[in-house]
Amino acid sequence: MSRKSLKSNRMKFKNGMLLILFFSLLSILKAQETSNTVSISTNTAKPWTRWWWMGSAVDEQNIKSSLLHFSKAGLGGVEITPIYGVEGEDANNVPFLSEAWLSLLDFTIQTADSLGLQVDMNLGTGWPYGGPQVSLANAASRLVIDSLMVPKGKRIAVRMVPNAPKDTLGASLLSVLAFDKEGGHLDLTPLVKNRQLQWKAKKQDYVVYTIYSGKTGQMVKRAAPGGEGYTVDHYSKKALEQYLTRFDAAFQNSGNG
Repeated sequence: MSRKSLKSNRMKFKNGMLLILFFSLLSILKAQETSNTVSISTNTAKPWTRWWWMGSAVDEQNIKSSLLHFSKAGLGGVEITPIYGVEGEDANNVPFLSEAWLSLLDFTIQTADSLGLQVDMNLGTGWPYGGPQVSLANAASRLVIDSLMVPKGKRIAVRMVPNAPKDTLGASLLSVLAFDKEGGHLDLTPLVKNRQLQWKAKKQDYVVYTIYSGKTGQMVKRAAPGGEGYTVDHYSKKALEQYLTRFDAAFQNSGNG
């Protein structure tokens, strides 16, 4: 090997070692940077827990004790969810959003804050969302569809109410449609007067469908004391806004609004 080739190989080796050293140092610095980032934790980066308040039968002493345990365990916060009570503990239940309940919530927030914990709360009790503030008009809804065969030449006089008694709760008529065998249809809705339909199938056989907006009648399941009532209509903005007014009023009156 010539002296020139040997010198060239040494330069390549030297440059290669420098590159390896450079990337090794870069990797170490990156690892340190990542390590430093991970060590800077926030409440939202830590695990939280859903805190079931059974019947909201809680008191300040036990609230503080539980929060101390949560803090020592490394949690970032709690989500308070009241639910139905424990049998035999009725005397200790605290009604949801009552003055006493809000006082306990305020104590919880202050104690949690002193321990570096955050507090969230569910906007309902049990499942699904609902409560005493939900009127029938704003309760969970569903479609109710009835049908009636009308032979050619027959005249009908039908009162527009759902056939099944269970479907009549809060029901209001949306539409009445008559379909023939070929798939054509007639809109009979304008013919309904005083919830009564009078009509004759003149040219052929029809199936008349009456469509109602009805109510499910569903109540909040396993509601906490003070949270009983209809399930809210999840598809109605108006129903949601009305549902939230109870919380707005409660927190404003307690000074936490």
